[in-house]
Amino acid sequence: MLSIGHARSTLYEKVGDVPLDDPHVPLPSHVVIETVLGCNLGCRMCPASSCKKDLRREPRMMRLDEFSSIIEQLSDQPRHVRLSLMGEPLLNPSIVAMARLARQRGHKVYLTTNGTLMRGGLAKSLVEVLDYVTFSVDGATARTYESIRVGARLEDVVGNIREFSGMRSGSIPWIRIDCVSSALTKPEEAALPGLWDGIADEVNLIPIGNFGGAKAIPPEFGFSRPPRRHHSEENAGRTPCRLLWDTLYVSSECRLRLCCFDLKGNNGMDVGPGKMGLKEAWRRLELYRRDQVDSKYELHPCRECREWKSI
Repeated sequence: MLSIGHARSTLYEKVGDVPLDDPHVPLPSHVVIETVLGCNLGCRMCPASSCKKDLRREPRMMRLDEFSSIIEQLSDQPRHVRLSLMGEPLLNPSIVAMARLARQRGHKVYLTTNGTLMRGGLAKSLVEVLDYVTFSVDGATARTYESIRVGARLEDVVGNIREFSGMRSGSIPWIRIDCVSSALTKPEEAALPGLWDGIADEVNLIPIGNFGGAKAIPPEFGFSRPPRRHHSEENAGRTPCRLLWDTLYVSSECRLRLCCFDLKGNNGMDVGPGKMGLKEAWRRLELYRRDQVDSKYELHPCRECREWKSI
């Protein structure tokens, strides 16, 4: 029987210990590429489907030539490449080609999906080119799940994941189920291992968050945070945030993001074809890493960020 694990965020994967005392670091071993901004569902606690309102960004799918340009710059060594951030990656018609290209360049490839489109020929193609898949499924009953993941049916999604699991050779790709833990899901979280036993390899609970303040969470989810205090009080005991060191983030618009919570990306640098190279853009982020090493925390958006407390 599966057991329930706990992870910190739907957006962030801890990748090990990284020294946080030197702002001069090479391109990291973990890369997140947002192949799609937008979604086919209307999840009530997520800004992906409401990105125009909540993020002030237009829905967009990264083109294959843009993705290829990014991957070529990262292929001096094998890396872990995630093909999703704020959106449903299976909406991108080039997602199989993107995963295959990254695999051919020697990278480990993974993504997070709501599972609604993981079926038929697409599932058969993806099972051959992914190393790791996370399915976002909140709750263990149709009533709860479908009240959160608006537009999806639990029976269909469980069926898709079961079929995908049966296509695998052994445990590759590894299958993880993420449930965003909230007041709505807590009464049935104990039933999750039974629901996914024999289908998935791992089940995790993710504490509900507001995506760095990007999304107003409906009160029935039970999410709350204490009022913001003065800057000096808010940052008492603060240490450098590893998100600026251990993972490189590229948005669907081909702009380098500071981290997974920099969803509006006002400071993003254009790293698309013919634009600034990834190494140069990453080097320019030293300004932010230096600010953190010096315990200043004065630069936007880090100054207003509270996510460092849970990373």
